[in-house]
Amino acid sequence: MSVKNLSRQAGMSLTTMLVMVFIFGSMLLFLSQTVPAFIDDRFVKATLKSLTSGSMGIVGKSPRVVRDNLSKQFGLNNVRTAASDPKNWEIERIDEHYIVIIDYEVRNNLISNIDVVMHFRHRLDTRSPELCCTDRAKR
Repeated sequence: MSVKNLSRQAGMSLTTMLVMVFIFGSMLLFLSQTVPAFIDDRFVKATLKSLTSGSMGIVGKSPRVVRDNLSKQFGLNNVRTAASDPKNWEIERIDEHYIVIIDYEVRNNLISNIDVVMHFRHRLDTRSPELCCTDRAKR
């Protein structure tokens, strides 16, 4: 390259740099509002899966024990979303087995009057625990 060509290269303009900062800042703001909800949701799934195994097994126990186990596990995992609210739980006993549905939404303010709304629904049927956390029913 000649010296003449190097002197014409100026780099990024101020406008381009401001656009890049705006885009990066917007992405960072969006991620900071959504990622914690998805992290909590992973703990919700893990808690539901743990209800069918080991000492936490709920088959044959009372609905109160199921509610207590859910509350304890959500407290231990520091689940802060609406998933930890018992109003969002449906616990149905069929013979010795349970169907546990956790249906909740997380609403976070993004900017001024713009909100990000995330809806989560998980279903556990203790008769087929391998299908945990997938809801095949229509909403």
